[in-house]
Amino acid sequence: MDVAERARAGQKPWDCPQCPVDGSRSAGISAEGAARPQKRASAVNSDPLGVRIKAMVERYNRRASQDLTTDMTYWVLLYGREFGINPALVAALIARESSFNPDAVSSSGAQGLGQLTPATAKDLGVENAFDPDENIRGTAKYLAQLHEIWKDRPDQTECVLASYLVGHRVVRANDGVPPIESVQNFVRQIVSDYQSLIAGANG
Repeated sequence: MDVAERARAGQKPWDCPQCPVDGSRSAGISAEGAARPQKRASAVNSDPLGVRIKAMVERYNRRASQDLTTDMTYWVLLYGREFGINPALVAALIARESSFNPDAVSSSGAQGLGQLTPATAKDLGVENAFDPDENIRGTAKYLAQLHEIWKDRPDQTECVLASYLVGHRVVRANDGVPPIESVQNFVRQIVSDYQSLIAGANG
C-alpha cells in the first residue's frame, strides 16, 4: 500500500503493518540475530524497506563501513518495529538529525544518531548516546512516546516531528507546528524522505 493509498484508507504515515503493537519483534528481525553479523546482513538485504534504508545510510554517511551501515539499518528496522513506529520514519529523522553519524554532537550538546540531549537520553534509558544500538532504540522509543501524546491530532506526524525538535509544550502552545522556518523545514524534509522510502519499498 503506497502513501496515497494509506491516506485514502485513513491510515497515518505512522501506520506500519509489520509493526507489532505488543512490543514483540517482527519475524526476520530479532534479538537472536543481533549477535550474528551475517544474520543481520541477511535480514536487512531480504527486507525491501531495509534495502532502501541501507541505501539512504550509504548516501548520507559515505565514510561508514559496510558493517556499520548494515548494523544501523538493522537497528532502525528492529527498534522501529518493536515500538510500533514505521522504520522509514525513524530512518528519515536520523538522516535529518545526524546524517547517520554516530559521533555527531550539536552545538547544544545533543548526541549521536538521533541527537538525544543528555537529559532525554537518561529518561529513555540510554547510557551511551554514541552507541548506535542504544541511540536508535532511544530515538524510536521517544518517537513512540510523542506519537502517543499526539494520537488524536489529524496532523499527528507533523506535531510529533516538531515536538522532537522543539518539545511538545512548544508545539502545544502553537496548536501545531510552530510558524518558525527552521522547524517547518525540519518537518517537511523528514516527511518527504519518509514518503520516498515508503514509495520505493512498495514499488
